[in-house]
Amino acid sequence: MRDGQLVSTAWYRCEDCSECPCRVQCCRAKDLNKPKEIVLHKTFWEKRKQATANIMTERGIHLRLC
Repeated sequence: MRDGQLVSTAWYRCEDCSECPCRVQCCRAKDLNKPKEIVLHKTFWEKRKQATANIMTERGIHLRLC
């Protein structure tokens, strides 16, 4: 729990990207033995969905016009 929000995290890791020709553009790790790893916090997508719903309400549209 963080800031009163339940946080669930998803981890994605490439098994082996050492021979991948796109590794330089994709992975920031300098160690060639360390695979690409992505961490997604689910609250980000929930907050984005909530923000989209808020700006599409009548009040949200009015505030954007002002």
